[in-house]
Amino acid sequence: MTPDLLRQIEELYHSARESSAERRAALLAQADPEVRREVESLLARQGASLPSLDVRTMTIMQSGARLGPYQLESKLGEGGMGEVYRARDTRLGRPVALKFLTGAMAADAAALERFRREAQAISALNHPNVCTLYDIGEHEGRPYLVMELMDGQTLKERITGQPFSNDELIATTIPLLDALEAAHAAGIVHRDIKPANIFLTRQGSVKILDFGLAKSPAGQPDAPTSMADSLTAPGTTIGTISYMSPEQARGQNVDARSDLFACGVVLYQMATATLPFAGDSWAATVDAVLNRTPRPARELRRDLSPDIERVIERALEKEPQTRYQTAADMRADLLRARRILPPSGEIQVAPRVSRSRRVAVLYAVAGVAALLMLGVAGWYFSLRQRTVTSPSEYIQLTNFNDSAAAPAISPDGRMLAFFRGGNYFLPTSQIYVKLLPDGQATQLTNDPSQKYNPVFTPDGSRVAYTAQSLTDGIPGRCRSREARRLCSCETPRA
Repeated sequence: MTPDLLRQIEELYHSARESSAERRAALLAQADPEVRREVESLLARQGASLPSLDVRTMTIMQSGARLGPYQLESKLGEGGMGEVYRARDTRLGRPVALKFLTGAMAADAAALERFRREAQAISALNHPNVCTLYDIGEHEGRPYLVMELMDGQTLKERITGQPFSNDELIATTIPLLDALEAAHAAGIVHRDIKPANIFLTRQGSVKILDFGLAKSPAGQPDAPTSMADSLTAPGTTIGTISYMSPEQARGQNVDARSDLFACGVVLYQMATATLPFAGDSWAATVDAVLNRTPRPARELRRDLSPDIERVIERALEKEPQTRYQTAADMRADLLRARRILPPSGEIQVAPRVSRSRRVAVLYAVAGVAALLMLGVAGWYFSLRQRTVTSPSEYIQLTNFNDSAAAPAISPDGRMLAFFRGGNYFLPTSQIYVKLLPDGQATQLTNDPSQKYNPVFTPDGSRVAYTAQSLTDGIPGRCRSREARRLCSCETPRA
């Protein structure tokens, strides 16, 4: 379904819902048949999901009420589907949380199915980063779950416009991925990962909440995913849509990779305090999820670790095949990112300078490098000729329009090694070598790392240099766990 069609459905649905019966009929009669069918389904579902409320059921849940062994103490909150109460298990003397379906939802078959699915999903998991389910019950037709009572706040409450530090980003996301790895291993896909369903306890734990939209393990009936469900299901808002993977937004079958996309959205939001996909309407948000590339996180947060940004970018790939395939893979990349963070956990960023000033500085650096190269060449020929020459008798050895720096002479005096790049014009540096005096400069390396201080080995067969990776591990002959490492490459045969 195209974004334009989704927009038409959304606009007609809201117009019809707010109109009189006569006006609604006229609006539907003028609409495109496909749009009309979807809107009629939405309106019918809206009417079916609003049964009359039982006053007795609404008022019985008060402080001090007793439900079997559980004594209610206070109401903690409520949402589109349910209410949560603080209670005490009188048998064990421990505080618990009781989650009820609201009076309206208790009569809705789809809501009851979602409630049942949540109980099954949580009971199938025994993980420290998943909210524990103790018991299930029913009181006067209202089913309830008895769950672990936690002290803290949701991630949604924690994200208040202030980005997380690099350390906090990793420390919050790794437990989330641990829990998802366990859920996926049990055949459970959460399908609603978002800050409101992630709880941060005062003890420093991270817990996943609300498995009500979880995809059941193989062999069990799955939840409906029609357009009507996505627009009218309680709790489905533009914010929730912003965390959906493209395949979930299309109503297609989803797997573990959809949860990892949502983790990427949450990680982006924690890093930048903004959503990667957002719009002024439901349809605009869906279009962003399906078709838009988010703004790079480091444009919004310059001190963000480049390795964390790469994790975000891979998690937010539109196609599941190019995304992270498992939670373990995504966690491993975050662990590597944490290993090379500075001790403070923060990436130091130089102050921004104007473009004109940057260009002037770069030209000055290039000029100094050129003078250095000329000086080395003059020194070399003075040694070869055993004569004293005037500084004006330099011979130019390179003819690049940018910098060439850090020259090194081979032990036999026949070759010159240097690096080129690492500046405004060529962001990464590469190692070159040339036969003296008239040989062509030959490029020895071609990878995205910064290189420094080339030097010949004693036999002149290789050039050693220091490399600093810009990615987490560069394919090649050199392997190291350090961000800076010593590498070497073969020199061309004379």
